Formats: sequence, C-alpha cells, structure tokens
Amino acid sequence: MPKQILITGGAGFIGAHLANELITHGYTVRALDSLVPQVHGPDHKRPAYLNPEVELTVGDVRDPAAVARALEGADAVVHLVALVGVGQSMYQIAEYTSVNNFGSAVLWQALSDHPVECVLVASSMSIYGEGLYRDTDGRVCNAPDRTLEQLKMGDWEPRDPRGRPLTPAERAAMPDADTVWLVELAELTALLHEVGLTVTWQEECSTQHRAMALALGRAFQDDAAAIGRRIGARAPAELIAAHELWSEWLGAGRVRKFAMVAEQR
Repeated sequence: MPKQILITGGAGFIGAHLANELITHGYTVRALDSLVPQVHGPDHKRPAYLNPEVELTVGDVRDPAAVARALEGADAVVHLVALVGVGQSMYQIAEYTSVNNFGSAVLWQALSDHPVECVLVASSMSIYGEGLYRDTDGRVCNAPDRTLEQLKMGDWEPRDPRGRPLTPAERAAMPDADTVWLVELAELTALLHEVGLTVTWQEECSTQHRAMALALGRAFQDDAAAIGRRIGARAPAELIAAHELWSEWLGAGRVRKFAMVAEQR
C-alpha cells in the first residue's frame, strides 16, 4: 500500500508542485488548505492547477478538529501552511502570528495523538538572507557571518573577510519597502555550479507572482489608513510603490521569477 503524505498548505504554489512530485513517486497525497481569498480568490474553489489525485481537505490549521481529520491515515507530514505578505505581516501581527505560529502548535499537538514517521518543515518564503553584494574590487559575493567582535560592538554592516564594507549589488533602483534581491539567471546558475549544484528543474512563475504583487498592492491601498497608524505615515506609499513597480517590471519582462530545483552532482 502506498504511503500517504499530508501537505499543510498543499493547495499553494509550492505545495501543489510537491504534490505532483510525490504522486509521480507513488505516494498518495492529502492537502489541508483554507484557500485564503488573497491567494485563491473569494469563491474558495479548488485550484485548477492542483493535481486531481490530491485529496483536498478545506480547513484552518488552527482548528484542532480539521487537523485531526487531515492526519487520519497519514504516514508523514510536510508543513508548508503560512500566511504570505511581508508588508501585511507588519500590521496584521496577531493574525500572522496566529496562523504561522499557533497553527504550527496545533499541528504539533495533534501529532502527539497521531504520530507519523516523518515531519518536514519549510522555512518562511520571506527569508531572503543577506543577498548578494559587491566588494570593493567589484566582485559579486555573499556576506560572511558577522564576527563575535562585530556583534559585541553592534556593527551590523556586512563586510568582506578583510573587513571592507560591502554594497548591495542590485539595490539602487528599488523602493525602500522592497526586500527582494535580484540576480541574473545565468549568474545564479553559475553560482550554484561553483558550489557543486546543478539545476535539474525550473519553471517560470512571473505571471502568478505579478498577480500576487497586484493583489498585495490593492490590499495595501485598502488598508492604507490602518498601516499608517501602526507603522508610520510613509509606510503605505512605500509599500504600494514597491509592489506597483514590481508588478510593472514583471509585466514588462524587465524581471522574471523562476522556481527551480538544484541538486548536488
């Protein structure tokens, strides 16, 4: 009998692709997803891109009964569910903490009653790390870890191994509210190759990402007054400008977004 995998947030972009891969390898897949309107639209319909072999359970990860139902018969869990939107997380703090943190706690509580063989937990999609920099010689590089001496002095500036300051490689044209670091696809592939990784799969997702950027921009416009009260008067304009510019660049092809898998050779 094939093993059953539960994917929380399984109707999302990453979850749906993971489901396809698992089904290809002979697993059965169940997805627990609340189909939030910002991502899936107001009708709470099953996404057309979700593999028809996926058993979709519509429910909130914070609901113990929904989680318990989803875990029935599961052999393993991939925990992907999370609210998205860096800007919104700054003023909808309670809601984001409730879904992302408390929701995980509900899942772990349920797992104590319905143990499985394995649980995989993904990091947030909004953890970009330090990004790429250019050193004083003009070379693109990653920022090394800060030394203990730097931390004690409160020196948070990224520096190269010789202590020289690093500057963002692709930052000047983006508004302050944006947090994405841009890199040429060929350059990224070369950097992966340098560390022994080969790209084995990639798919362009610029259209989907542009739709998300437009939706977030509209949400920021609708919530502008609340955002201004909570995190400062300039914040709404910066957030809206960043997402409008990002969607414009995606629509014009100035930037393109790819999902990819790189494997060690």
